[in-house]
Amino acid sequence: MEIALACRDAEDASEHGLNMSQWMFRIANALPRERERLVRLYTDPRVCPLPIQYLLGKEVWSKRMFSRIHDLLVAPERLDSVHQHLGVYLMLVHWNHLAYLYTGSATKSSNDNLPKGFRCRLLTHELTIRQGSEQVRVGWQDGSSSCLFAHVIASMPTAERVYLPLLSFHDMPGANIRRKTQFIVIQGEDMATFLLDTLRKEEETQKVTRTSQGSKFRKSSLLFMQASRPETGLPESPFRGLNIVLPMSQKVLLSKEGEMRLTDVKSVANQEIVVLAAGVAYCEAHEPALVRLENGRYKLASHQAFDWHVLSHLAVERAPEGMQSANLTPALCKRVWSSTNSSWRLSRVYEQSNWDFLRGVLTHRYTISKLIYSIFD
Repeated sequence: MEIALACRDAEDASEHGLNMSQWMFRIANALPRERERLVRLYTDPRVCPLPIQYLLGKEVWSKRMFSRIHDLLVAPERLDSVHQHLGVYLMLVHWNHLAYLYTGSATKSSNDNLPKGFRCRLLTHELTIRQGSEQVRVGWQDGSSSCLFAHVIASMPTAERVYLPLLSFHDMPGANIRRKTQFIVIQGEDMATFLLDTLRKEEETQKVTRTSQGSKFRKSSLLFMQASRPETGLPESPFRGLNIVLPMSQKVLLSKEGEMRLTDVKSVANQEIVVLAAGVAYCEAHEPALVRLENGRYKLASHQAFDWHVLSHLAVERAPEGMQSANLTPALCKRVWSSTNSSWRLSRVYEQSNWDFLRGVLTHRYTISKLIYSIFD
């Protein structure tokens, strides 16, 4: 909270590397009553089991501390039995006489019979790790979005790993309550990363980030951690961190779990989301309609029917205040929508939950704060 309160306004927070939606959440919950409510939520035994709270409350932590609650640990071969709640989890890796810890979040929710929540996210980790250390390392070095630094360590031939659901929330029906739950989960991931000190410490940022943007988020994360955690009086962590950046410093369009979050109006990613929102309106207003719903996904007949100039005009109309609408050109619209066939990230626009979300967002000239605060309605 103190980091957010130290910023003059949203623009100042963004300039210092703080995710705008995270800044707004902290400002909205800065008063003692709101802080106490969050504490009650995250420490509810139905959310965080008492055995975990007991371990985290000890004055000294050890590498094998979580082995004392083995009934709550999930082995890689038992992922089919893990529950499908949304929440925050840990990946514990023991390798080369060292203990590593990764904090992650599971936010995918679904109305179909596909895996969701913890089961979906942990299975995704395993699909990557089981490719083997050499293939994982090559994928990570080549910048594959599916290969994390945590996978590089976990895939080592002699490494042992288990998972631990840390905070669990039921996937409640209804788009509004789901968005709220997913937002609370992301905050919990941030909190767990601070609490357990799972941010990788090495200063050579380019060795663990794959892009200049990632390096920027990495530097902000290190500064936030160095400024905050020593003041908490928490025990020294015996674990080597496997997280590269804090959620609070990231600007995300589409997470792998499928949740859409608009954060920085000036970013290229959010120009894309405006173009996608305009495209949804264009497809559904066209006569005849250019899309049809099949098994939870929208099917687009063809991009050939798109008038890119009309689509660009719709995007400019929907651009939030602060975005340079001159960048929403016909060429950008064509590139974004053409990429929905080849880019895994952008192809998620056709999932019914994402398409329906885009239908309702940016229909007016929203300010960013109005858009972010709408999840608390």
